[in-house]
Amino acid sequence: MKRILIFVVLTLTILVGFMLYTQVVKPTLDNRTVATVVPMKIEATDLKFEFTYPSGESAYTLIEPPVPPETSDGLAKIYIMMKNEDYQAFSSESDLKETPPTVTVFVLKEIKDPNNLDEDRQSRLMKWAESNPQYTSYSLRNSEPEEVSIDGVKALHYISSGNYESEVYLVSNRGNIYVFVGQYTEESDGGLVMLKDLINTVSFY
Repeated sequence: MKRILIFVVLTLTILVGFMLYTQVVKPTLDNRTVATVVPMKIEATDLKFEFTYPSGESAYTLIEPPVPPETSDGLAKIYIMMKNEDYQAFSSESDLKETPPTVTVFVLKEIKDPNNLDEDRQSRLMKWAESNPQYTSYSLRNSEPEEVSIDGVKALHYISSGNYESEVYLVSNRGNIYVFVGQYTEESDGGLVMLKDLINTVSFY
């Protein structure tokens, strides 16, 4: 029951953000989907990082749902990347029963627990992941977290299961927590390949 609830919360987070986007932001951003596939760099100097994703009619559409100025969990930004064909179907068909698989990046301001200040950064990140399953799907993982490196910064990586399989990368760096999630139906899925390619483009400031 807890696994189902966590997956529902994560799905609703993405779905609500997407609906806000289609109602508020989409009308001014439709021209950002280009006809050919081109690398699109997102430079977020205020969030101290950048990444590149494939944009275009046969690639991905970027969705940036509005986020409240202040949130209790520190959420600062959401980037949702959806295959353009899925995006077109999802935004035009009201009878779709589930959100298509996405590649999503959450950025949150780190709220440090005063009880964990003596622990190293990776240990604090692990506890944060356990406490924030709506972003991390941590309790749904089917692999143990492994330490990897993204742009020279230590990160955690694991796989979780729900309606889709998800690869998750977590990074704590310079006061921010970055969550990279790629959903897919099988390992040859383009979404998994896209996530790994995106991870290789990440730079932290």
